[in-house]
Amino acid sequence: MFTVLNAEAGLSECVRYDVCDPDFGPWMAVWIAGLVLAMLWLAVTFAATVDILTAPIGARRTLLWLVLVWILPLVGAVAWSRRPAGDI
Repeated sequence: MFTVLNAEAGLSECVRYDVCDPDFGPWMAVWIAGLVLAMLWLAVTFAATVDILTAPIGARRTLLWLVLVWILPLVGAVAWSRRPAGDI
């Protein structure tokens, strides 16, 4: 199964000469999933950071929100987006 996927992914030499590691496919899938999650984390964190930095909430509250968003990115970003409208 994985040799077919490797060949379709452009790794035909690996398949042709039968030098592919049998665990290469699952390892690559885990690595790509981790990369996608890291990119999602960075995108959410950067978007929340820009939004926080442009909000008129004062230096101390800006710093607190930034710390929350960077330490707990998804929780912090959701909390920032769900804050009451009068919070600003």
